[in-house]
Amino acid sequence: MKKIKFNEKVTKELTKGAIIRTGFPGFKEDYLGIHSLIKISKIHHFMEIGTSSGEGTKVIANAIGLQKWKFWENYGKKLYSIDVPPGTNPKIIYPGAEDGHPKKAGAACDYPYIQLFGDSTKFDFSLYYPIEGWFIDGKHNYVYAKKDTLQALKSNPSLIIWHDKQIEGVKEAILDVMTKKHNYDLFDLIGTRLIYAVKKQ
Repeated sequence: MKKIKFNEKVTKELTKGAIIRTGFPGFKEDYLGIHSLIKISKIHHFMEIGTSSGEGTKVIANAIGLQKWKFWENYGKKLYSIDVPPGTNPKIIYPGAEDGHPKKAGAACDYPYIQLFGDSTKFDFSLYYPIEGWFIDGKHNYVYAKKDTLQALKSNPSLIIWHDKQIEGVKEAILDVMTKKHNYDLFDLIGTRLIYAVKKQ
């Protein structure tokens, strides 16, 4: 895995018009990184694992070029986001209270996207192919990070981005799967909590 300097991928030109997140320390850099990577890859069909409030969903929607209330400008662009089914007990999702969870997934996203519900590790994502890019930000442990990564790879994407590499098990899962995939280059974006993979040309 190669380390990449923040300003090599996150430039003033790429981040023009980006939505800035400041709700949690480090979010500004993380989501500017996500925005820039999507822009570089020129992706129009994207899947997010872990909708939560929808603040991140909004960043992704903006990055792929979706616009509010403009049907024709949005033609050919799709954003899907999956979250746990409504009414799921947060104590079951996060027994160690390691994360919060909103009552309504995606409530903060006012951009057009398609909300899905289910267990990301067992979900049939093939119904929504093609999926060119993924943002994996679901349950942060080895088992889920590994299974979510394997799910993403089934769509043969050009870009996969993972959040929260610093959490125990997440980085290990990514490396365990992606070091065996020789058709992808793996990168650690310095100054963020992101690891990303780009399909080799």
